[in-house]
Amino acid sequence: AGITPEAFTSNMAAQPYQRIKGTTENGHGELKMSGGVSYFAQPYVITAENADGTTSRFTTTFLFVFEAGEWRLASTTPPEPQP
Repeated sequence: AGITPEAFTSNMAAQPYQRIKGTTENGHGELKMSGGVSYFAQPYVITAENADGTTSRFTTTFLFVFEAGEWRLASTTPPEPQP
């Protein structure tokens, strides 16, 4: 189950002294349909800066829905730390 963008931002902000430095697409997205609703799932890697200057990487998937003629961010999957 995904989480809202607000919850995702809150989860990332709760990490001690980490600041999001950037996001990068992580592979090909996938267009899907469920219950007559089109949605697009795009995997991303998020790079964050730690308090000591090192960086951490997290993977997540952004979920977009097609609504009112445009793609809108609906939610994300929980960010997973990468080694």
